[in-house]
Amino acid sequence: MKSPHQIDESTENQDTQAFINRLRKVAAKVGSVSALAKKAGISQSGIQRYFAGGEPTRKMLIALAEAANINLHWLITGYGEMDSYIPATIADLNSTTLVRIPFYQVQQPAAEQSNLTSMAFCYRWLASKEFDIRELVALIASGNSMDSTIKNGDIVLMNIKKAELIDGGIYAIQDDNTLHLKRIYRQLGGKLQLINDNPAYPTTEIDSTAINIVGRVVWRGSFL
Repeated sequence: MKSPHQIDESTENQDTQAFINRLRKVAAKVGSVSALAKKAGISQSGIQRYFAGGEPTRKMLIALAEAANINLHWLITGYGEMDSYIPATIADLNSTTLVRIPFYQVQQPAAEQSNLTSMAFCYRWLASKEFDIRELVALIASGNSMDSTIKNGDIVLMNIKKAELIDGGIYAIQDDNTLHLKRIYRQLGGKLQLINDNPAYPTTEIDSTAINIVGRVVWRGSFL
């Protein structure tokens, strides 16, 4: 029997090919693979490695997205549109503009995916909070482990570019096809303490190398 944690090689190959196909679209947008490498500050051999199936680091993914002015979340996951919610320049947005922030989607079977793909926010409000819309994704919180800070069904905004750890910050952690919101503190020896704001749930510790942090929660909205 296959372990639930064992990687399905065929699925991994499909994901790799899908990412390469997205890279080709990005290269076509800027003119060529060479042009994309130059704009992103990546060597020609380095970018060719990604087109051959190599996995870019978070830093390289950000560089590629910024070089082509595209949706970073789309580049990573394939969800949403390549550049539908990103203006040509931030200056193109005025105080009355509504901008659409994509919902973060984990890789799930189609039958389990939400029909919601984005949510509109007022640009004036986002700018007042000094948020960069190109770095944000939305998420519907699930479960009550973070009560009373974040309740089941709350909308949260995450910054997926600035995911560096700040002690006491709330982060989205991806485990297989599930996202968990946890408050994180650094511990000695490279350990991280994962805290649930609901005291009914225990605090856990994990090695910092064994965690996949998607982004930092920067805002939450509650429904009555």
